[in-house]
Amino acid sequence: YGNDSVTNPPENKSKVYFYFDGFDTNTLSNYNTTYSFDSVGSANEDPDTNLSHDTTDKVINYTGTDGKGKSLRQLSPPIRDAVIEVQVFNDALAVGSIFSRMELGARVNSDNYYFFFASTNVIASESGRYNDGSQTLQVTNDTQFTTQGVWYKLRLIVYDNQSAVNFFAYVDGKKTINFTDSSVDKITSAGGFGAGTFQLIGRFDNLSVRRFSLVDPITSNKVEEEWIERLNGT
Repeated sequence: YGNDSVTNPPENKSKVYFYFDGFDTNTLSNYNTTYSFDSVGSANEDPDTNLSHDTTDKVINYTGTDGKGKSLRQLSPPIRDAVIEVQVFNDALAVGSIFSRMELGARVNSDNYYFFFASTNVIASESGRYNDGSQTLQVTNDTQFTTQGVWYKLRLIVYDNQSAVNFFAYVDGKKTINFTDSSVDKITSAGGFGAGTFQLIGRFDNLSVRRFSLVDPITSNKVEEEWIERLNGT
């Protein structure tokens, strides 16, 4: 998955994935803990004290408040074609809120990034792009993930294909949104990644990133060797 320091056996997932954090220890200091991906600007950001590490359950707790959000952003090392995953526990809406969002971000360079927002109530789920802090692309799906007291697994796949950027977003393995971005405003540079929420009381766990490949190797039938041979013209 892009990590050359893989060990055998891979007991430590951080040595297999391009990036992995199971939050077994308090790693909050490793992140840029800033505003959520759907509300650019510190005025919409909860304080860092609303984030905490749970030493018993080994997760990151977040107590969101009305009109505010938070994200955990990892900006280095940058990656371009990636599969980004995180588990988010939907505990409750922030007090006074009527909806909340679970979020992933890709190719993050300051306030330029692709995003996926999975809605928990009222409003549609949404994906798109921010350029210099302004939302310049919006794709929606009416699907909502309303069940509270459960974990959701979000997955975001972003990769270049010729002159366009392909985008796929999933919740619990089901595709929620996809689009192809061929605009002049498309983001083609490598960048950071992260997970966030808006107006949600919940938890984060198992944030992982692996490099995206159009063809995954399958050792059982030697597909990886056949694929290499085709690329080499042999």
